[in-house]
Amino acid sequence: MTSARHGRSLWQVLGIYAAVSWVCLQVVDVLSQNIGFPSWVFTLTLGMLVAGLPVTAITAYLQGIGRRKESGAPASNGLFTWKNLRNGAVAALAVWGIAVTGWLFLAERSGADAERNLVTSLEDIKHLTGEFRFPEAYAIAEQLDKQIPDASVREAMWAEVARELTLETDPAGATVYHRGYESTEADWEILGTTPLDVQHFPMGLSRLRFELEGYVPRETAAMGWRIAAAGTFVLDTPESIPEGMVRVNGGTTRVLAPGLGQTEELELADYFMDIHEVTNRQYKE
Repeated sequence: MTSARHGRSLWQVLGIYAAVSWVCLQVVDVLSQNIGFPSWVFTLTLGMLVAGLPVTAITAYLQGIGRRKESGAPASNGLFTWKNLRNGAVAALAVWGIAVTGWLFLAERSGADAERNLVTSLEDIKHLTGEFRFPEAYAIAEQLDKQIPDASVREAMWAEVARELTLETDPAGATVYHRGYESTEADWEILGTTPLDVQHFPMGLSRLRFELEGYVPRETAAMGWRIAAAGTFVLDTPESIPEGMVRVNGGTTRVLAPGLGQTEELELADYFMDIHEVTNRQYKE
């Protein structure tokens, strides 16, 4: 009867330990969801609790729980004592507290640094756009896009450096390439296939290239707002375009004539222009 009673006592100790461990893990899980603890906090807690289980079991057994004790036999005074177990638990709790507190301090400091860097970067964008250095401002905006949690701040940032536009070609299905005005040929990037909606098209000067099988590749360079107002970009076959010329989009324009001031608005259709300057021989011909 005594052995059975002690046996049940050992299981009771382990049951209490398991229940306390479950409560600890639930508390850590709730804190992780509300405070944003990293995953290693839960792993650290679980590891400490798992490591403490056999120590608790051995200590309970050696202190007389779960085994028959001879009458008057003193409890074990070795390493596995209730006092040492209590001190170990306190030490483990201290290690856990120091680790989590250190993380909270570093996270707060990192968050403050990130906020300062964000404010500085947004000010840099305003400065660069004020100097019409749109490619540099656009590059910063791309880096910040996923770092800004506030949608209104993110939209305001993009409004400084880009605009929405739709690119259309006749015929449709052309591949659209884009690069900065002063960038190299190697910097062409594919935007998509026409008709194409572009959410963030850079302000400032850009180069576009349209390619469609069976048609002459077409390139254009203009400010973002002018590209947005250009309408449909017509693609020509090799037979429909004069040799050595390119198509230029028409539209509404004003002619500035020295001494005559500014003329009334003119509606121009698309027209062709020589790729290179006209030589004297070509002019005479």
